[in-house]
Amino acid sequence: MKTISTLSGSEVHDHGGAPLPDLPPRDVLDTAGDLLRALAAPVRIAIVLQLRESARCVHELVDALAVPQPLVSQHLRILKSAGVVAGERSGREVMYRLVDHHLADIVVAAVTHAAEGELSDAPPACGPPASAPRSLALLENLDDFRSAQNCTTNCAAVARASA
Repeated sequence: MKTISTLSGSEVHDHGGAPLPDLPPRDVLDTAGDLLRALAAPVRIAIVLQLRESARCVHELVDALAVPQPLVSQHLRILKSAGVVAGERSGREVMYRLVDHHLADIVVAAVTHAAEGELSDAPPACGPPASAPRSLALLENLDDFRSAQNCTTNCAAVARASA
């Protein structure tokens, strides 16, 4: 199906693309927006990345992220209220876990995409550049950081070949 727009006078503009996809219902889009807003902070992204491996208590997250405990607790409350994480008491501690590991896939994809732009000139298998934002520095030891570098190298090679 072609979409044709009529501009001023006899000028015709042909979009020629595929038909527009059907959108999900508005309530689904609203829920997706709420979920993405809950994930939209570097500390919350780092928390999700930490929890994708295993459940962790607050002090483990504080140590891993090198941020104050009240800040981690505040971000965990936001993630919990959005249904991203759940907490289960284990003695005196609360162990936090991801409710759905699909959310970790979304975060990993976003971090990988962001790292591609940040690391476009970096050689493979090196750490983040000194100018890298703190959120990438938090990911320095994660497998995703290395994967992002390899993806960056491959994407840059493809871009050079197609140029």
